[in-house]
Amino acid sequence: MNITQRSRCALAAGIGLAALVAANSASAQQDFSGYWEPLIHEDARYRGGEGAHKGDYSGIPLNAEGRRVADAWDPDEYYIPELQCAPHGAAYIMRGPVRFHLDYEDDDTLLMRMELQEQERRFYFDGREWPSGELEWQGHSTARWDGETLTVVTTHMRPRYLRRNGVPHSENAVMTEHYVRHGDYLTVIAIVEDPQYLTGPFVRSSTFVRTDPFEFIPYPCEPIIWPNGVPGV
Repeated sequence: MNITQRSRCALAAGIGLAALVAANSASAQQDFSGYWEPLIHEDARYRGGEGAHKGDYSGIPLNAEGRRVADAWDPDEYYIPELQCAPHGAAYIMRGPVRFHLDYEDDDTLLMRMELQEQERRFYFDGREWPSGELEWQGHSTARWDGETLTVVTTHMRPRYLRRNGVPHSENAVMTEHYVRHGDYLTVIAIVEDPQYLTGPFVRSSTFVRTDPFEFIPYPCEPIIWPNGVPGV
């Protein structure tokens, strides 16, 4: 191989590398920036009103251990002071009445600011590893583009629930989300895998519609300590 051929190969490799880096930057393929609000029609009976009743695990591939933990759940635990202000975890929060704003924090980071409980999720496109330390409610999320689909993989989540009736997930759960935009509509397909409590992947979809900019409603939360541990007792 002569010098000219080597130069051409090096140039081609450089162009290929640049294209790969660009394809994995936060704003490379599809524009998800803006304000979004939920259309709560998927599993509406579990997401509004009274929510899911204890013992209703329909559609969830719970294993024996997961069912045991869910059966032992006590609804009154939400009144424990240290849990009163605890936010939904990443594996559930997108199922709540969550309005959010998406914007590019930098070339490698897509920031989701959620009105609900003032939570934030960051989707990292540079493949950075979890910085260690305590597990977080929203976990650690890495992202990539699959064509015009945004794929986000979230790990290192604090143990929480998959449904608000005690259905658990462990700290080893992995959630893969696919964000697909159709005009002013955004569909999020979430797949949770957790061998500790599930026999197979748990798949759900949630839909959001792009809306005009809005002011976030503050979420001040101060725990209340009732004399007998729960209200009305």
